[in-house]
Amino acid sequence: MTPITMLGHSLFALALLPAAAAAPCVLENGYARFTVHDDGTVNLAGDLSGKKNYGTDVVQDVGMMRVMGSSSLDEVVRMDGCTVQCVVTGNTAEISGFKDTCRGASTFEETWTVTLEEGSHFVTVVASGKMDGSHLPASEEWHVRRDFAFAASSMYSMYDGGMVQMKQGTRDGKGYFSTRDQLPRVYALGGFGAVDHEAGNRSAVLLRSDAQQALPTQIYSGETGNVLRELMNARFIGVEDHWESRPTDVLMTSTVGEWTHTFRLSANNHDFPIFSDDLALGNADDLAAFMTGVYGSPAGQFVTHKGLVQAGEAVAQMATTIGYPQYGYSNMFNFFDPDNYMSTYALLMSGDAYLQQQVRRVIERSGSYLKKETGQLPHHFIGTTPTYQAISGEVQTGPNVFWILSALNYAKLSGDREWLRGYLPTLRRASEFLNKMYVPATGLYKAPGSLMIDVFIRGNFTTDTNAVLVGFFREFAEAELAVGNATRASELQGMADALAKAVETHLWSDDHYITQRNPDGSMRDFVDYDANFIAAAYGIPSVDRAEKIFSRVDRGTCPASHSWVSELYYGKQDTTAGNIGDSWTAMGRVTWFDSLARKNYGSAHSLAHFDTVIMNPLVRDVQRYTWMHERYNCDGTMMTNRTAYYFEYPSTTAMLLHRVRYGIDIGLNTVEIAPFGPAAFEYNVGTVKVAYSMERVELAVPGAGSRHLRVKGLRSDAQYTLSVTGCDAKASAGLVEKVRADAQGVVTVTAPVGDGQDQCLIKLTL
Repeated sequence: MTPITMLGHSLFALALLPAAAAAPCVLENGYARFTVHDDGTVNLAGDLSGKKNYGTDVVQDVGMMRVMGSSSLDEVVRMDGCTVQCVVTGNTAEISGFKDTCRGASTFEETWTVTLEEGSHFVTVVASGKMDGSHLPASEEWHVRRDFAFAASSMYSMYDGGMVQMKQGTRDGKGYFSTRDQLPRVYALGGFGAVDHEAGNRSAVLLRSDAQQALPTQIYSGETGNVLRELMNARFIGVEDHWESRPTDVLMTSTVGEWTHTFRLSANNHDFPIFSDDLALGNADDLAAFMTGVYGSPAGQFVTHKGLVQAGEAVAQMATTIGYPQYGYSNMFNFFDPDNYMSTYALLMSGDAYLQQQVRRVIERSGSYLKKETGQLPHHFIGTTPTYQAISGEVQTGPNVFWILSALNYAKLSGDREWLRGYLPTLRRASEFLNKMYVPATGLYKAPGSLMIDVFIRGNFTTDTNAVLVGFFREFAEAELAVGNATRASELQGMADALAKAVETHLWSDDHYITQRNPDGSMRDFVDYDANFIAAAYGIPSVDRAEKIFSRVDRGTCPASHSWVSELYYGKQDTTAGNIGDSWTAMGRVTWFDSLARKNYGSAHSLAHFDTVIMNPLVRDVQRYTWMHERYNCDGTMMTNRTAYYFEYPSTTAMLLHRVRYGIDIGLNTVEIAPFGPAAFEYNVGTVKVAYSMERVELAVPGAGSRHLRVKGLRSDAQYTLSVTGCDAKASAGLVEKVRADAQGVVTVTAPVGDGQDQCLIKLTL
């Protein structure tokens, strides 16, 4: 084999190798197939089901090489005249002979011990190597690097300093990023092709050892895939932590050295990463939709690493799309109207500590720009500059409402009550922006504009804002109670109850809630589906009234969509600047409240509608497309003329699976398991583990101390044994007692969830 020279803008030195010979070295177990060819080329493919239906070799290669010169585009030498030797014993392969050249003195040599355990998705590689370049001319610059090449279109690098996502380039037309920041995890997913045809049924994960994390890295993104490079004996010259028009130049720092690096690789024949062998969520379709919905879209919204928004600065912001390589709504970030409420909620539901940390940073970034005099939150950022009005020019209540709810969601799903305790004064200040809208004579809140559809002209005593505040005050009451402020919690609960009555009194009309009541008593009404679903999601209407709402919506405008905005059309005179872009559309945010509302009242018709019109089509579409457009049509198909690679529907799908279909509701003081449909399931994602059936329930959730646990759908009047294990005795581990379900099959009990270090495993057994 001759030395490889990278020419022009080719990304893959590895891809320029001659075609590999027949594979002499293969490890496979049904879940993964790991191949090392005799020329050193490495491939990995996976099958989620473990049935040997391996997909694409998504790990295209892993290889060490010597680069002659100071640039990554200079002459590359790898396996020149070399052949690897491999001995397979059981589930382990010993592989030797990885060198730069066998035609003379080599600069490096590496041996691998590769293990693939039965039933595991992960290949573990222990790579031991040594380097000695003393024989090379002292006048020449050179360095050794290891490349990981992925045949997937989008790569997500989970650096300690923030996420860096790249898809077929970068937003400025360049395709490189270099940093010294530590990188524990990388994953890549998705296929290649035109928009709406990129579901590649491929993904890969790389987990790097501590020793590797100390190495500088470069990531590359192009039309044929992505590469991560580890620089073994070099440092950067010039700018780093920034997009560059070419790979950052490097400078050799040593000529002799040894290393042992342990890295793990997994592959999947679906578009989501596998970080754990224990991953489970209901059935295979729901698992794929949830994981793709979280890790494909909202995870790629983060632009939190230094240099991604502004050179030399780490700015904790989120775009509205992944980088593809541009971003939708260019140079605008951190919308909480409710955009980031939805994407952050989905990310928090992952139970992934890294993603949760990034969410907290984004929340705190927006919170640092609250207006001192009013408590108003920025509507979004243009670059790094906050703006307090929507793109339409309107002032909305949504940003303050949904940003505060997002902060509470972080505390719930991370279990971080101490953060909540310290941050609650900021949340209280932001709530004052809403409290000042209260009009005692009506018992309602006078809103300046629409809650979450900024172009719709709404104002005064609107149903959308008043309905959402009912739920908002209840959630804020739970937060105050969690930090020991029972008096304020009681006040907030009273405010929610009083507001719910005022909504019923002033905003109900025949079979639905109106758009708005004006101070003179007149009304304006478009039969807003979003506002009515919000009211029902928070339990404001009676059962009879709720059924009237569902009946009207289900026979109204575009019942096949999930879910339409209003029965009556918002024309140019009804929208700001005549912008009717959201007047004839379905929105994921409406689907969220629609689904919560139907679950809340729980009729057989509501379940059938949720399954057939909402959940099943979304599960199908996330798997069909991976990345999705901003809006849906009347007939339940995507609007292909709206923003591509948008967060909303993938995030909504993940949220609905977690909270509605599987009924997992983790609060600050309570945990409820109340599936909407499934009679039995396993759920094991991140820090949330649930095994559910009428005979047995097991769960572990984040947090410490005790929670009030409510499990629905059990046997009526049956006696269950409650036990708690897995955490310290001080948290009541080892507890065993008898509890009885009520006539509706609901068990209510208080139990510890953790001791501050370990999660408790709570069991209910018939």
